[in-house]
Amino acid sequence: MIAGISSEMFLVLLVLVASVTVLAITLYKNKKSVAELHLALINAENALLKKQSRAYQLGGNSELGNIHQILGEFKMLTEYDELITLSTTSRAPSLDMIGIKDDRMDFLEFKKKGAGITTKENKLRSIIENKNVNYVVKDIDIPKPITVETRQLRPLCTKRNTESSNTKNTIGESQ
Repeated sequence: MIAGISSEMFLVLLVLVASVTVLAITLYKNKKSVAELHLALINAENALLKKQSRAYQLGGNSELGNIHQILGEFKMLTEYDELITLSTTSRAPSLDMIGIKDDRMDFLEFKKKGAGITTKENKLRSIIENKNVNYVVKDIDIPKPITVETRQLRPLCTKRNTESSNTKNTIGESQ
């Protein structure tokens, strides 16, 4: 018995004080971790806002570039005998049109006044000015029998037994 407290009660108080101490330390560490997470969240949000702003600006520039290109194409209708619009899979093609008038062919790139020429556009310009240009005809042979089949798929979840048809259609062959 210590100061009128039994040893069992003293042991319980000691465990309680130790538990409160451990709890206080844990809460302090968690508070610090929460503050760090909050700061990281604020930084991520700011980075996202900056990225969205850049994307919006790029989108605006792209739209403005498209408007200049469309207006340029309409203006060219009266200046050339034949205009060839180009279709591409490139995100930023280095050539917009080909214009033909009399015995001349022009490779046209529409730019907003004052806009710079890209590296790809300079490379294309160099190819054209060095006369590294050829007229090439590509022959394409499409095979006659083209088949379209319904694919058999595994069921996503087990259901009652349902029959699915396996249809096969052939184009170009007599049926």
